[in-house]
Amino acid sequence: MPASDTLTPSRLVPAERLDAINSRIAEDAVFDGSLSTTEPDLGLRIDGTLHGPVYLGMGGTIHIGPKGVVLDTVIEADHILIEGQVRGTVLARQTLELTGTASLLGDVVYGTLLDVHAGAKLRGRIEYRPLVDEPEGA
Repeated sequence: MPASDTLTPSRLVPAERLDAINSRIAEDAVFDGSLSTTEPDLGLRIDGTLHGPVYLGMGGTIHIGPKGVVLDTVIEADHILIEGQVRGTVLARQTLELTGTASLLGDVVYGTLLDVHAGAKLRGRIEYRPLVDEPEGA
């Protein structure tokens, strides 16, 4: 789904990653289960409800749309854009962006960049964990 279809255009997650999303959980759909892949550069947009962990390998992108709901789980990908609701742990190996409509209750780990727009609701622990350890004194 093109980035232009989002409620709030992403300021951080690369547009080419959002444009390359190739899987979707549709609005009003409910997915119960585990989803994981090590195939590079895959993307998932969630407009419905997801119960269960999601792991996308290198280059993976997860976009939780404004009506998307992710409950009691762990989601991990290089790039994560949240417009909807998440309750669980978010592991963004590179970029994590929460738009003004996002609601996140849970712990966050990000590896490069974090952007929390005005109006976003965030409750939990936030940890910066780069992919490569920085040298001492940096």
